[in-house]
Amino acid sequence: MFKHILIPTDGSPLAQIAIDQGFALA
Repeated sequence: MFKHILIPTDGSPLAQIAIDQGFALA
């Protein structure tokens, strides 16, 4: 998995979006 940014593991919608965008940009 690619971690370009720090994502809070609180299960928030914004965190999920950031994860999705991270994979999309990867």
